[in-house]
Amino acid sequence: MSQCRIFITEDERLVAISLQRKLSGLGYEVVGIAASGQETLEKVAQTTPDLILMDIQLKGSFDGIETAARLRTNFDIPIIYLTAYDDDATLQRAKITEPFGYLLKPYQARDLRTTIEMALYKHTLEQKLKKKEQWSKATLNSIGEGVITTDVQGKVTYINRAAEQLTQWKPTQAVGEDMANVLKLTQEEGEQTAVSHLKPTVDTKQSVNLEHDRVLITKHGHKIPVSHSSASIIDDNGEVSGGVLVFRDITERRQLENQLYQSKKLEALGQLAEGIAHHFNNLLTSIIGYATFAQETLAENHVAKKDLERVLEASEQAASLTQQLLTFTRQEHLQLRQMDFNVLVNYLEQSLTVSTQKTITHRVILAPDVGPVELDADQFEKLLAHLIINACEAMPNGGQLTVETQKVLILPDQTEPGSDIPPGEYALLIVTDTGIGMTAEEQSHLFEPFYTTKPVGQGTGLGLATCLGIVKQHQGHIRIKSEYHQGTRIEVFFPSLC
Repeated sequence: MSQCRIFITEDERLVAISLQRKLSGLGYEVVGIAASGQETLEKVAQTTPDLILMDIQLKGSFDGIETAARLRTNFDIPIIYLTAYDDDATLQRAKITEPFGYLLKPYQARDLRTTIEMALYKHTLEQKLKKKEQWSKATLNSIGEGVITTDVQGKVTYINRAAEQLTQWKPTQAVGEDMANVLKLTQEEGEQTAVSHLKPTVDTKQSVNLEHDRVLITKHGHKIPVSHSSASIIDDNGEVSGGVLVFRDITERRQLENQLYQSKKLEALGQLAEGIAHHFNNLLTSIIGYATFAQETLAENHVAKKDLERVLEASEQAASLTQQLLTFTRQEHLQLRQMDFNVLVNYLEQSLTVSTQKTITHRVILAPDVGPVELDADQFEKLLAHLIINACEAMPNGGQLTVETQKVLILPDQTEPGSDIPPGEYALLIVTDTGIGMTAEEQSHLFEPFYTTKPVGQGTGLGLATCLGIVKQHQGHIRIKSEYHQGTRIEVFFPSLC
């Protein structure tokens, strides 16, 4: 075992030399002696001793207690105070620096050895404890769940990095606060707090996994859906010393669940629409056939001629409606051709916006090098027509319509939470309006067939459902971003051939 290296701070030269001899006789190595606080700070940095014997009453600009306080900020070295005084005022000041022992002058060699060995032992234990705490802290900071611990009174004693990010409480602010202030959990349908679930955990020493998810209200008022559980902290004596609550952000899970729900709902509606469309087509075939036959057999001036024309016109409109239903259910056969995306978008935008109202300004932004894509030109025209018509109808008092193209590369680590758009290269079509926008509730129903926000008789509710069908048939993806009174932005991703 190597010798313990000790540094002496003593302003009485003879006392310092005497102490050095005693230490050497006990088998310790004295690596330096200083007579003032400033000299101690300089020499300790050079010698890095294992322990410091510090006289409390030092001459100079600062005494031994102030010297020890300064040493603590830069070094992890145990300090034993040497003093001829044991008055309460001095001892209270000394306690603040957390010394590892006191030696009252004059001291015997046995007392000196005992105090030094106890100080070294205590310091070794503290170092081991610090390492364990650092390991535990690093481990807790590495996990994705938020972790908050409390004492038996419900005061926060620890908050890990994930909990800090979720609650927006810094550890320095959270520690010592009531758990209920730091972790504000409410039921989704109301404002009843759920933190009270931690109290029965502490009282009964049982773990509690809550059956229902909760909403976390952050320090800045944001709402985050979370799942969480709590447990009591049991000490070595079997007594409850506090509680721990673990929680995680389930925003992405919620998005995926909602996405799956919407997908299943649209699939069911699609199957229903497909059945209706096929049966309706059979009926229309009979109606059109008999109406055409009747029209051909009647004289030119027959009074029923015009009525039959109205029947045929209505039948054609109904046929167009069933065609949209089939498009939504992705039953149409596509005529795919490789096309220049920018050329096609620019041509169609010009032809489709000719008849729009004069109070709407148009802007086309074509990104360079978007490249070719495989498209059915007729279906793409239907898609763009629906998007432009919807955008214009959202601006009855005028506004700005923007049609834009971009080339987009989505990397694996850039996919948005809950997004169904896989990594890859895409030609992106963006249609933006400055209209009335949509509420979150309206956006949740957008792609459902027959859903419309327009008055009765002013829309079939198949526009965006048809758009979705066209996009899916092209192996593409559609994303809508809208806020009420803030306009709407529709992004359509087509796989790029570049």
